[in-house]
Amino acid sequence: MAQEARLVIVIDSERAKRTAQDLSVELDSITKKGDFASKSMDRMSVATRALAGYMAGLLT
Repeated sequence: MAQEARLVIVIDSERAKRTAQDLSVELDSITKKGDFASKSMDRMSVATRALAGYMAGLLT
C-alpha cells in the first residue's frame, strides 16, 4: 500500500492587505497631527514675539 504525503502552503494576502491599510490610516493620522502641531507652534512663535515686543516697550 502506497503512502502519499503533501505539504500545502497557503499565503493569505488579505491579512497583509488589511495590515497595510491599517498602517496607511495610522500614518495619515500621524501626518495630520504633525501638521496641526507645526501650525500651532508657528502661531505660538508669533504670539511669543509679540509678547516680547510688548514687554520690551514696557521696560523702556
